[in-house]
Amino acid sequence: ITNWLFSYQLKGPDSYLHSLGLYKQTGSPAWLLAAISKADKSSPEVGRLIEAAERVPRSSPAYPTAAFHVARLLIESGKKTEAEKVVDEALSVGDTMPVSTVNQFTEIRQQMAPTLDDFLRYSARRAFIFDFGGSLGTIDEFVAEQKSYFNPEYNKEGREAFEREVEENFRAEREWQGREMFDYRTVNQINQFFPLSLIIDAQRSPVLPDYLRDRFAVAAWTRAILLDDFNTAARIAPEVVKFHPELAEPIKFIQMAPTVAAKKDAALYMLIKNPMMTPLIEDGLGKTDNTADVWDVNDWWCEPYDETYDESTGQIVPRSSLKRPSFITGAHFEASSREREKLKSIGDAPKYLAEQALALARRSPNDKRVPELLFLMHKANGWSKWGCGSNFELQKEIGELMRRRYPSSPWTRQLIADEAENPQ
Repeated sequence: ITNWLFSYQLKGPDSYLHSLGLYKQTGSPAWLLAAISKADKSSPEVGRLIEAAERVPRSSPAYPTAAFHVARLLIESGKKTEAEKVVDEALSVGDTMPVSTVNQFTEIRQQMAPTLDDFLRYSARRAFIFDFGGSLGTIDEFVAEQKSYFNPEYNKEGREAFEREVEENFRAEREWQGREMFDYRTVNQINQFFPLSLIIDAQRSPVLPDYLRDRFAVAAWTRAILLDDFNTAARIAPEVVKFHPELAEPIKFIQMAPTVAAKKDAALYMLIKNPMMTPLIEDGLGKTDNTADVWDVNDWWCEPYDETYDESTGQIVPRSSLKRPSFITGAHFEASSREREKLKSIGDAPKYLAEQALALARRSPNDKRVPELLFLMHKANGWSKWGCGSNFELQKEIGELMRRRYPSSPWTRQLIADEAENPQ
């Protein structure tokens, strides 16, 4: 057992040959799994291992590992049809396998997707554990833990009110306990290779649940606005409103604006007032709120990065090295590259939106929307989202302008009160 445990963890051709030799000597399923997990398409006697792994019965605890590596080796050998059959057979007994194992099979099936719908169908993963402030568990466990913190000395409202507040705080998260979601690798591919047209096609795909289609609607509308494509934004607007009825009125004002300049100003107001807006698809639980005066790391977007984390190797790699899905055409790739460059030129949302608000203030100083926009951008540029934000010079410029030009505005008074309460 000790030999197997150490051998299974080791990598390289010597470890493979050692495991292969012991499998041939013993015929043990354990050594079969050790050997096939280290094999590649050119490994000695790999065909023998594949044949043996294909004979592992579904009732065996070894079946998921054996099937996974058979599919992996078939894909490496260019035998995608055979690999699809192996994966589909494994997924047909998915209820008997751990959630993390099912996720690995859907991921490998997604890599072979010939169409957009197939890609989306196998893109959703079910979470087998959640992270809350460094603690790992289910949402129900987090709720129970938070409720256990009730202290009558500090929580004067009583236990029942305290527990109601805890339940409300986790209301959105609890919905995700049984949902499927996009993982980091999937959103990397989408944000790297999907142009606006394909984001819209994905939003219309019937294979996605509404709560995931919502993300594509928001991303498509926001991207169209940032690309000054108001016709496309108008076409996708009904879908955005379906998921977010509260956005119907600001979207109507954009569409009714008589000139392109007026449409841009109305769109700027909507973007600043709704930090859930982003031209990119979010992974995991997605946006947590749409409150414009309480900033968190999920607000808006950051400039698209040129590098990303490769979960399979644990290394930072160029985004250009990401595998392009087979259904992405040359036209798709060219369009997504152009759009990505545009988003990179726009940069981080807090800085971009603040600069646009300042430009509006210079251009139309009497616009009644300006003081509020400046106030919100003053707050937004005082926080950081993974290095995106904390533009303190820009924040200072906004504050000085508000004091000088709008001294009697309630937004300026609120700014002064906030600074007095939280001096830097």
